[in-house]
Formats: sequence, C-alpha cells, structure tokens
Amino acid sequence: NIIEGRKAWLKQWKYTREVMLPRLGQEHEGPRAGEIFRQKDLAATLRTLVEAEQQALKAGKDRKAAIQAAYDRFYRGDVAKELVRGTQEEGGLITLDDLAKWRVKIEEPLHVNYRGIDVYKLDVWTQGPALLQSLNLLENFDLKSMGYNSTRYIHTVYQAMNLAFADRDFYYGDPAFPPAEPTRGLLSKEYAKARAQTIRLDRNDADAGPGDPYPFQGEKNPYADLLAKLPLRALDRVAHVRRRPARVALR
Repeated sequence: NIIEGRKAWLKQWKYTREVMLPRLGQEHEGPRAGEIFRQKDLAATLRTLVEAEQQALKAGKDRKAAIQAAYDRFYRGDVAKELVRGTQEEGGLITLDDLAKWRVKIEEPLHVNYRGIDVYKLDVWTQGPALLQSLNLLENFDLKSMGYNSTRYIHTVYQAMNLAFADRDFYYGDPAFPPAEPTRGLLSKEYAKARAQTIRLDRNDADAGPGDPYPFQGEKNPYADLLAKLPLRALDRVAHVRRRPARVALR
C-alpha cells in the first residue's frame, strides 16, 4: 500500500519504477500483498558474487579469500562499474574511486545471554544493541506466565523496548570517534535489573527517558549535566521507589 500510495514519487527514477512498480500503466501499478516480488537484477548480482566465490575456490583459495573475491568484484569489478553507471545516470555522485577506497571493518559483535540463548548484534553504529538491552530487561519478567501476545505481555515488551530506545537515542553514536559509548554498562544485567524496576505494569510511561549506565561499568557519567535537564529520569524513579515503598504500594 505504501508503494502504491507513493508511486508518483517513485516514478522519478527509471530503475526504481521498473523494480517497485511491476504493473506500470495499470490502475494498480505496485506489487500486491501475498504475491512473489521478483527482483531479477538483484538476483543476477547475487549470482555474480557466487560465481566469483566459486571461481576462487576452484582455483585453490580458502573460504576467506573466496569471500574477498566476491567483495572485490562488487566494489572494484563489473558490478561496481554498473552500480556507478546507473547511479550517475540518475544524478548520483558515487564514483569508481569511492567504491575502490571503501573497506569493510571487521568487528566483534556484541552479545548477551537471554535465558540460556546467546544473542549477537552489531555495535552501536546500528540500533542492534537496543535489542540486546530489551532482552536483558525482559529477563526480569515472567513473560511465559503472561500468555503470548496478551495485553500484559505486549505492554511489558513495549515498555522494555521503550527504555532501550531511550538509551539508544541518548548514548549511541559512531564508535569510530570519541567519546566511547558506555556499552558495558548498557548491556549490564545489573543495569537492566535497575531499569526494569522502573517499568509500570498498569500504564504506559510517557516520560521514559535514558538511564545512567556508567556506574555499572565503574565510571562517572560525562553527560550528567544533560541528564539533569531532562524530566524525572528512570533511575531517579528507582531511588524514589526504594525510599518510599509504602506510598508507592498505597497508590
């Protein structure tokens, strides 16, 4: 429906309309729900990369070198030339030199264990760690007893993700530049437990904001002044609840 509703905008670009609007000229030009969405050029590109890999393996190269052969064909070979040609035809600025200079960065993924299951995501240059944070938070609740997709189940999952995304928005950045993100604190089980205590099971918390993960990795928060300017923060509420349990219980 989104493709169909935005088709006038998509038609500005030749290759976009050819791929995204398989019924050009008909009343409904976009794909329909439930049908197979075919991308022949993408399939051809993927086969080209497999071909480069297989040729390298047949030449006696190891798996790592074979993957590099596919990588080189994409960024420096015939695929790169076609990518640049098509991009520039539509007014894009990518050049062969841009692609040739690009290098993939190999990194260790981030990791948490959720109830015996190891889960890995990419670093904070993506929003992947927010999923890991969410799982750490949800480990503090008995989701199974709530019933899958029950009102309470969905509410609890939503509230956990809300806290994780609040931390994402405040702390995540480009790990290639200082200061370093507080990843150890953000993915700490103890931090998740403290954050989980702020979740209200009776209503949505519209004021949910970032917490303070730095103490959970033995450091002082360099953004304490910015946090202080925000509305009552999640970890402040934890302390508030601990100081006045009777009044909270009465509510």
